[in-house]
Amino acid sequence: MKKLLVVTIFATLAWAQEQPTGLAEIGYRATPVLNGNLVTYRSIVNLGEGPRLLRAEFTLPGGKCYDTFSFRASNWGGDPFNSASLTVEKFGIYRASVVYRYTTYFNAMPSFANSTGTFNQRSFDQKQRFFDADVDFRPGKRFSPFAGLGRQGARGSAISPLVFDENNYPAASTLDFAYTTARAGLRWTKEKYHITIEQSVA
Repeated sequence: MKKLLVVTIFATLAWAQEQPTGLAEIGYRATPVLNGNLVTYRSIVNLGEGPRLLRAEFTLPGGKCYDTFSFRASNWGGDPFNSASLTVEKFGIYRASVVYRYTTYFNAMPSFANSTGTFNQRSFDQKQRFFDADVDFRPGKRFSPFAGLGRQGARGSAISPLVFDENNYPAASTLDFAYTTARAGLRWTKEKYHITIEQSVA
């Protein structure tokens, strides 16, 4: 198999004032030589071509409703894993955070029994999304109520084995599911111990 060449070009943009402050890294990824096994490349590297937002961060000045406001993001534009998060806080009153993650998983590695790299029982081509939102009220106080919401979903294809007596057959299967969970509770903090009471539903 010929060598795979990956070229990454990136630029960094930054701005800094008294307030707000921020940082952004943008780039472009190119794969000019890709003469090997594409399935192996996707199973191990799985980095596509095109423009990328490698990293972004910014913070806004405090206002009447919040003391801190920050946002972060990384690897947007086609990479197998990217994320974004937002945090807002009013000291002693509330702290809210939102986190989003997106992952892709591809695996169809060739083997002695599967030299062509076609899909077998250990092959996956899936995309998953994760979302979490949390709010803490009176953070740092003795009694601190909290609430949260989470959601996870996945979609893609895979191979499931069908076993009949001594025979094993690969069968194509489709993955498509999502579920949501909600949680709430109370934290009780003392100098020598910490108690958390939580109830969740899905």
